[in-house]
Amino acid sequence: MTEEYILSAAEKRALKDEQSEMEHAIREAESGVGAGTKRNVDVDYLRKKAAQIGAAVERGTPKNLEGSVKDKMARESKELSEQIREGMPSMDEMRRPEKHPGAIEKHMHWEKRNYDKIMRLKQINRQLNPDDPTSGNIERLRRER
Repeated sequence: MTEEYILSAAEKRALKDEQSEMEHAIREAESGVGAGTKRNVDVDYLRKKAAQIGAAVERGTPKNLEGSVKDKMARESKELSEQIREGMPSMDEMRRPEKHPGAIEKHMHWEKRNYDKIMRLKQINRQLNPDDPTSGNIERLRRER
């Protein structure tokens, strides 16, 4: 199983956008666009940062796993989902806390107790479903009432 942090789709997109902006600034500086552009831009620094971002995206992209490892992760995901769901405030409690005294405190205690499990579940689901932008969302575990 992987111990690397798997980026969410939004995190990956933001990093790629940042890298693209840096590469664009490098191209502009090298072509001399704008008065004094070359003087005010540290191109070497931008290249280094763009490379670091590219490496971070590569590290945070899910790797291809063999079937037995995926099966093991899927079992762990199912077990964690069941454990996390225990004591999880319902959607109704979260939407209308005024009708459920103590719902906010209940949620805070639940989240604190399950933080490590939630983070692990998010990473497993991002690894198993890399193309699903909601794969790390635990709200889908929450029951209606």
